[in-house]
Amino acid sequence: MIESILITGGAVVIRNLLGWFENAFQDKKINKYEWCQLGTTILRVGLITAGLSYGFDMATLSAASTGVVLDLVLTKIGSIKKAL
Repeated sequence: MIESILITGGAVVIRNLLGWFENAFQDKKINKYEWCQLGTTILRVGLITAGLSYGFDMATLSAASTGVVLDLVLTKIGSIKKAL
C-alpha cells in the first residue's frame, strides 16, 4: 500500500516539476502565478492518477503513466479551446 502511494506521488511530482521548471525559469524568476500553476497541476494529475488507481483498480504504475498522459492531452485540448 505505501509503495503504491509513493509510486503514484513520485510520478505526479516528477512530471509536474519537469514541465514547471522548463516554463518557470524562462525569465529567471518564479512568480506567484507560476507557483499556483505548479500546485494546480500536481493536484490535477494526482486526482486523475488516484482515480484510475483506486477507482478503476488499475495497477499503480499504469495509473501514474496514464494520469500524466491524460493530463497532457486534456491540457492541450483546453489550450486549443481557449485559442478558438
